[in-house]
Amino acid sequence: SLNSLKSQLNEKATLILDRDGVINVKSKKGEFIKDKRDLIFYDKLIYQIKNNSNYIQRIFILTNQPWINTSLENNKLHEEIKNSILLRLKEFNLPIKYLYCPHAYSDRCSCRKPKQGNIIKILQHQPILRRKIIFLGDSISDSQTAQLMGDVSFISVNSGDFVNGSNNFTKILKSKINSDHKYFSLNGLPHGRYDS
Repeated sequence: SLNSLKSQLNEKATLILDRDGVINVKSKKGEFIKDKRDLIFYDKLIYQIKNNSNYIQRIFILTNQPWINTSLENNKLHEEIKNSILLRLKEFNLPIKYLYCPHAYSDRCSCRKPKQGNIIKILQHQPILRRKIIFLGDSISDSQTAQLMGDVSFISVNSGDFVNGSNNFTKILKSKINSDHKYFSLNGLPHGRYDS
């Protein structure tokens, strides 16, 4: 319908954020954050996202947390950590979904990054224009996840800082706003949705 077309053309960027190393300080290699009191947020990056929220439609947090499945107590602790993160990011005033994989690498599950199980959950939540997705990550598995998704932008983050600078982040966000208008003028109806 015409209204659906207008909605697609006006859609803003979708952010997918890795958690540890992007939103908050990462624990030592082989260890995990298991207490909400150990969360140390990267305020600078959070501020940059908030400062550009006018260009953002929605946010997904995508994280591997293999320690969760080892006990019911760990599930409870993780829920507290998740709620603390969502509370901290509430100031964005944007829809935020938190998706995680609780499995160990040896479980060979379908949802541990870079596999696409949790990406499928994202698509079940709402059809998304993939060319308007920006993935912020700090690891090889994050980069591989973005590559497997297809036509998305990947921005490398190192300890809460954009590797190529915050100006580059803003520039990419702004380019997502206008991408469909440019595409439509050259090629006709927009396409490339995950549900197409």
